[in-house]
Amino acid sequence: LYQQIADLTPPRDPAFLSAPESPVSTTDLAALSVPILWLVGEDDQLMPPAMLRTAHELTPSSRFTVVPACGHSVYFEAPEAFNAAVADFLRALP
Repeated sequence: LYQQIADLTPPRDPAFLSAPESPVSTTDLAALSVPILWLVGEDDQLMPPAMLRTAHELTPSSRFTVVPACGHSVYFEAPEAFNAAVADFLRALP
């Protein structure tokens, strides 16, 4: 299943976010003022941690969390870690 999904969505370079064809510009990301949790598995090949770290660095009110030994489906692969990260994020909101 993971191989079939990966075949549909090739890995992206973190520079994807600043590429002219990117659907979201760095200006768009920087303008976001809502709290954002960038949550990624350390082995995610579809949305690699480096790409989400770049997005985190561009969004002022965000938090970045990497879940060890997980791929793209953190909520499925490590539900306890996923739930804990989301709960911590929500508890920290004003």
